[in-house]
Amino acid sequence: MRGQKKVLEGSTIEKLFTLIILACVFLSALNFINRYYYCIYIAMLFFLITPKRKVSMNASSVALLLFSMSILIFNPSSHTMFTNMIKPFTYPLCYIMGTSLFVRDSKAGISLEKEERKVSAVIYVLTLGVMLHFLLNMLTNRGITSRHVIDFWTKDEASATSQAVLACLMIGVAVSFLFSKVGKFKKIIAIVALCVIVAYNLVLAGRTIFALIIVTTVFALICTCIVKKKNILKTVFIVLIIVAVLFLLYSVNLFGIKSMFESSNFYDRFTTNQDIDEDARMTHKLAYVKYFFDYPWGGGNIRELYGHSAHDLYLDTYDESSIFALITIAVYIVQSLGRMIKCFKAQSLTFKTRLLVACVYVVCNIQFWLEPIIRGVPWLLASYCFIDGVVTNLLTQEKRVSYDAKF
Repeated sequence: MRGQKKVLEGSTIEKLFTLIILACVFLSALNFINRYYYCIYIAMLFFLITPKRKVSMNASSVALLLFSMSILIFNPSSHTMFTNMIKPFTYPLCYIMGTSLFVRDSKAGISLEKEERKVSAVIYVLTLGVMLHFLLNMLTNRGITSRHVIDFWTKDEASATSQAVLACLMIGVAVSFLFSKVGKFKKIIAIVALCVIVAYNLVLAGRTIFALIIVTTVFALICTCIVKKKNILKTVFIVLIIVAVLFLLYSVNLFGIKSMFESSNFYDRFTTNQDIDEDARMTHKLAYVKYFFDYPWGGGNIRELYGHSAHDLYLDTYDESSIFALITIAVYIVQSLGRMIKCFKAQSLTFKTRLLVACVYVVCNIQFWLEPIIRGVPWLLASYCFIDGVVTNLLTQEKRVSYDAKF
């Protein structure tokens, strides 16, 4: 009885610590008081003191550790204070926690359904954290008539594009809900969330959110047609009918939608102030490519010379933290995309989990090409690493189940 009691107590402690870790990860996604990295290190503390904790590491862990070391060595901002020195290591820590949080004893039975629920739970926790930050910013800037929006935590002006990034995880989750077999409640959450995101984007007046919704929807539509063996022309026809109905409702100004849109910052920006095709992002990237071989050791020289960020994870990382940081993060991202493909192709996993993972990976990687991630929204890469970690563990469990089924 004593032995059984200890096991139960140990199990309870493990569950409690797992909940605390997830709560800390939630706060990191929320970028709580603009100190996401504090939350990750607190999570790591509870992770390490969890009884019988097993740590799982692989080539991606090594790539991320080398990436962090490159930032520490070559990025001057990492030398200014202790907290800046430890920030880069949040990425490997998040990935390692993700791979190890739900590691099971090799002798224990595996229920893929339970493992999938754990992955979904982690994605939901991170998505809710980021979305809450988005909503807090939305409430902070209610009634504003310009794009000069304030961040809830810093109380300083934040760029509209950095605030738009906060919606990306929810877009991935919401679109996956709409195209997979989930309950009505999740369908309603998806529709409401997308409506709220679009409403605030009319204030932010950016194109990224609309582009993300469209691209992710097309991606989910293609995935659904491939997996479900549906007639893609029929599905596209249904989507076009829905779009036509929405356009009709807009034309008749139902619920004042047309009036609200035409009085928004978005409408004003692209009808009076800026051409819809005008975008300097590609110009910035090409400028960085021009100076690519001149400054391989980081230090932010290209940004100082050119006067603007490249607006993507890769070129900005190269400029700030050297060619070594660029190579290691590129290796990691390629590995993570490989896991996304493996997960989507895994027939033993449910379609809703496969689509959820795929949509989240797609929206995150699109954002990696659009924002100066490490300097601007580092919590997004940290969240991505954590999600990728739990997906890595899911693939390991799926492989074990597939192997056991053969013998």
